[in-house]
Amino acid sequence: MLSTPTLASNAPVLGSNLALTLAGATPNAPVSLLVAGGPASPLALGSCVLQVALPFLSVPIGTTNGSGGLVANLAIPSGPENVGVALVAQALIASAGGPLFGVAELTNGLELALGF
Repeated sequence: MLSTPTLASNAPVLGSNLALTLAGATPNAPVSLLVAGGPASPLALGSCVLQVALPFLSVPIGTTNGSGGLVANLAIPSGPENVGVALVAQALIASAGGPLFGVAELTNGLELALGF
C-alpha cells in the first residue's frame, strides 16, 4: 500500500441514495462501512486513525475491484425526523499486511449531515 485509500460521497439527501466511492484500496478485498453518530472522534491505531466514535455499526458493502476501487449505493430514509442527523462514515478494507494491526486498512472519514 503506497497511500491511504480514499472514501468520497455525494451529498446525503433524504429519500435518495448515498453513492460511496472508494479508491486506492487493496485490490479484490472485502470492504465494510463503519458508521457512527457524529462528529468525528479520531483515535490513533498504529499508523491508522479511526474516525468513527465507539460504538459504531459495521456494514459489509462489497469487494474492491482489481484496481482497489468500489462504488456502493446506500438508501437514505426519507423521514423528516432524519433532517440534521450527523453521521461519520469510514471504510475498513481487509488487507493482509495492512497498516491496521497487519490485517486491514482504513480510509479517511466522512462527516455527513442528512438533509434536503
